[in-house]
Amino acid sequence: MDVKRIILWIIFFFSLLMIFNSLINFNNHKSFFFSDIIKKTSLLNKYDIEKSSIINYKKHICSEEKNIKKNCINVKRKIITITTDIIKADIDTIGGTLKKLELLKYKDSNNSINNLKLFNCESNNTYLAKSGLLNKEFPNSNSKFIALPGKRTLGNNDFVKLILESKKNDIKLTKTYIFRRGDYKIDIIHTITNYSNKSIIPLLQMELIRDGNKPNGESYFCRTFTGLASYNNTDKFKKISFKDIEKSKRIYLNQSNNGWIAIIQHYFVSAIIPINGIKREAFIKKLSNNLYKIDYILPINKISPNSKVDIKSYLYSGPQISTMLSKTDPNLDLVKDYGWLTIFAKPIFKLMVYIHAFLDNWGWSIIFLTILIKLIFFPLSAISYKNMLKMKLLSPKIQEIRDRNKKNIKKTNEEIVNLYKKEKINPFSSILPIIIQIPVFISLYSVLLNSIEIRNAPWLGWIHDLSSPDKFYILPIFMMISTIIQNQLNSQSLDPEQNIISKFAPIIFSIVFFFFPSGLVLYWLMNNILTIIQQWIINRSLI
Repeated sequence: MDVKRIILWIIFFFSLLMIFNSLINFNNHKSFFFSDIIKKTSLLNKYDIEKSSIINYKKHICSEEKNIKKNCINVKRKIITITTDIIKADIDTIGGTLKKLELLKYKDSNNSINNLKLFNCESNNTYLAKSGLLNKEFPNSNSKFIALPGKRTLGNNDFVKLILESKKNDIKLTKTYIFRRGDYKIDIIHTITNYSNKSIIPLLQMELIRDGNKPNGESYFCRTFTGLASYNNTDKFKKISFKDIEKSKRIYLNQSNNGWIAIIQHYFVSAIIPINGIKREAFIKKLSNNLYKIDYILPINKISPNSKVDIKSYLYSGPQISTMLSKTDPNLDLVKDYGWLTIFAKPIFKLMVYIHAFLDNWGWSIIFLTILIKLIFFPLSAISYKNMLKMKLLSPKIQEIRDRNKKNIKKTNEEIVNLYKKEKINPFSSILPIIIQIPVFISLYSVLLNSIEIRNAPWLGWIHDLSSPDKFYILPIFMMISTIIQNQLNSQSLDPEQNIISKFAPIIFSIVFFFFPSGLVLYWLMNNILTIIQQWIINRSLI
């Protein structure tokens, strides 16, 4: 096999390996090439629950899992429904728990008639947002609340407010939910009023609870991260998979006065964000089989008799739209985690959004972006292909050397190297320009995989959702054909065994794309077509 063919196979398998590495890295598994950004081992072993300054927490969590199970069974209770222009929320008067949250602008992946439910409380699907004081003697996340009268729909207003109150042992907890027009961020104000004759130092708990199931409609071949996450200015961004929680059972994450905790799934996120300056401690725990939680404990300053304290925070629960995430918190956009590709992926995403502003179609935006990136890298590709073509023209001489020195491999290699020197060809100059481009194109691939903007976005004709596989397999078939053509442009005389590998490897590689989202297949098809055109132009210029 000549050097050029070896180079092509190295590039081919290296590309496959990098794509696979990118996917497993996004799924929070160990990278082949890079140390984990998340550093799961140090995260889970560094802290222990005993390091927490909150001594009551350990006693409280022992009985909590029983209350969670009660919340999701058919028990008679009053549910308050709040409806805005983009969400519909069900809030239980037991605990003031946010039990259901429908996103009115997004449909369920398995049933396009139903709205997507981010929060839910059913036997096979648990996802809740809870809060309360961390003391059984005070109003807590299992106490009965009374809803004050008020509007329950947005109507023509800019916001709708729900006020819940619970009083126990002369301590009153008031929860105020504020839902705003066009906003997935919910303001939550906890007001603690001390009507007793002694001072209190309460603890406020805010928690997100979810089962470990993958979201509906997730592709087996394009699996993305589902799990927990946290951020603060000291520890930065961390992701924790449900599998990690199984190993450690209970985790003390960190203590800070800034940041957020979140639950991430493909395209969507729920995050609790107390205002900066409030001290908080973050915890993670497995509550029961396939049920997990991440929560904040906020120590509250001493509240004197007949005094009250307001604690303001936000709950963002909705799509991973960069502008909305950054508006809610400057660092919340980190949930769109591209791993080590972030340095390339974020500028590519911004460029794609900019292009879409003009074209108003995500399919055409993907095509235009792919063309633009190919044009930018055309000089590098030209260098690579020119060197490959020069090496191809030397193939007869190389074969002659091999035939002449069949039994002397060392001499064969020496003569081939001398031939390259004589013709002023550096085989590695064909590889380097392509290696430089690989991270950029994989970043584009990662951007398309994780951009909610293409969810339910049509292109043309039969493509109604760029985030779903092509039901008629038209794009994957064209992609397979383009891969075969591209391979044929690089083909040379091979022995029969090598020829079989050369023919069938692209087909096997292409079959995987039959199950990929059509937006990703469209990108790869366009990239193949542009590469074919590019090779044809360069070949004609040199022959």
